[in-house]
Amino acid sequence: RSSPTTGANLFCKNAGRKNWYGGEVYDFNFAQQSCVNGFVQFDVVKSAQNFVVSVNGHQIYKKDFGGSSGDCLQNINQITTYVYDNRALSFYLNAQSWLAFRKENNSNNKVSVSGPHNVHSVRAPCAGGWFKLYYNTGHFEIFANNRGNLFCKNAGRKNWYGGEVYDFNFAQQSCVNGFVQFDVVKSAHYFVVSVNGKQLYKKDFNSYSGDCLQGINRITTYVYDKRALSFYLNAQSWLAFRKENNYHNKVSVSGSHNVHSVRAPCNGGWFKLYYNTGHFEIFANNKGNLFCKNAGKKNWYGGEKFDFSFPKQHCVNGFVQFDVVKTSKDFSVYVSGNRIYKKDFGSYSGDCLQSINRITSHVYDSRALTF
Repeated sequence: RSSPTTGANLFCKNAGRKNWYGGEVYDFNFAQQSCVNGFVQFDVVKSAQNFVVSVNGHQIYKKDFGGSSGDCLQNINQITTYVYDNRALSFYLNAQSWLAFRKENNSNNKVSVSGPHNVHSVRAPCAGGWFKLYYNTGHFEIFANNRGNLFCKNAGRKNWYGGEVYDFNFAQQSCVNGFVQFDVVKSAHYFVVSVNGKQLYKKDFNSYSGDCLQGINRITTYVYDKRALSFYLNAQSWLAFRKENNYHNKVSVSGSHNVHSVRAPCNGGWFKLYYNTGHFEIFANNKGNLFCKNAGKKNWYGGEKFDFSFPKQHCVNGFVQFDVVKTSKDFSVYVSGNRIYKKDFGSYSGDCLQSINRITSHVYDSRALTF
């Protein structure tokens, strides 16, 4: 309906006047967006209450739903992609579901998780709200919009329900797309809560931390707030790898466009990811390399190795996170959204022109470090 770079729409079946294919279409325009890492990423949040589109954390469109919003009041259960552009362009979809939880379904929302290093997030309404996540090891709670606590079973003096509770305060947080998102990192060594990349609270564990030294294997949601508020949970697990379990951590992956991340300790560390196409290696805290089998002059183990250097990176929540994007056209490494290395592939790039289908982790560092 307008310039292809600035026009878009949302269509809801059986909505409004039903004068457009049995529903209603809502057109919107937006300013042309900046390109990051070769792409413009549109982040979409769809709930029963609204539909929001953002780019780089900035909201470009929001539609609140009401009684005349038709099928958009329902949850979506399928996504089918379609490209109209006549150019040979590739697009990439990443879909994840957030578990909605409200007061009326308390204790019914249980999520199984695994791994010693767990990352999960809660989106809380801008109006605030009192919620709690129960773990097998204790709980995490946010209330009053600026206060929270962590409870560890069998910890400390065991003077609070058989464990110890750790209270913390924080400044009221900014709302983005209708929510405040609390990002939680729980490992066997610490517990960290962040909002918008800024750490609100950290608790380091020790021999007195009781069950919090264990990994969590389940999360149960609970809402205390009497208002009819909806919260959303997203949980994911990170695979921990150390020197003593080299070669035992193998991950199968698929797709021509692969994104994976490694969290390395703040004090540096020497690790390598082996692919079916070669490897990626970081060492000395500011140097790394990419190896492509059967590439170039084949003068390094039957392929070619590409070395690179980068400035020492800032540590966030106890780690430096290396985000890797591997396609059949290039290989890029980022830290905190900043690209530290890129290799474009050509006809001499050997197996790196192929997709990766497995990742095997390996730690060379002699220190007892966890990645």
